[in-house]
Amino acid sequence: MEAVITRGRKRIFTDVLERSDMRAIARRLKAGAVIWYAPDQDFNHRHSVFAPFFGQSASTLTATSRLARLGNAKVVGLFHYRDPKTRHYRIVFKAIDPSFPTGDDVQDATLVNQMLESCIREAPAQYMWVHRRFKTRPPGENPVY
Repeated sequence: MEAVITRGRKRIFTDVLERSDMRAIARRLKAGAVIWYAPDQDFNHRHSVFAPFFGQSASTLTATSRLARLGNAKVVGLFHYRDPKTRHYRIVFKAIDPSFPTGDDVQDATLVNQMLESCIREAPAQYMWVHRRFKTRPPGENPVY
């Protein structure tokens, strides 16, 4: 499935970077390029910390703050909302807390999640909850799903 999605993206976008190619992503950032990166995926414990997300501990990637530091990049949230009346999308850019990155992985993950939460609250039904955001649990906590 991953290959099908990547092939589809490459038909539209010429510079699709593999999410695992952090060196290429950092090089692009250092060169002043803009990248899009989804920080709300749950990849188990790998490169993640537990940070609050809608009042639950959520495995949250630390790559957002690492990339910001490595590429000397500014982080901006990008959200899109479908308007059923006009059948168009509204694009919203959201600033993250100015202290980001703080150097503390849990604090940085919390700031990313707070930014996400604020935009998800505008249209919770449009968020991709199918991603199973709470599948990885802290030690000793019961599964959510």
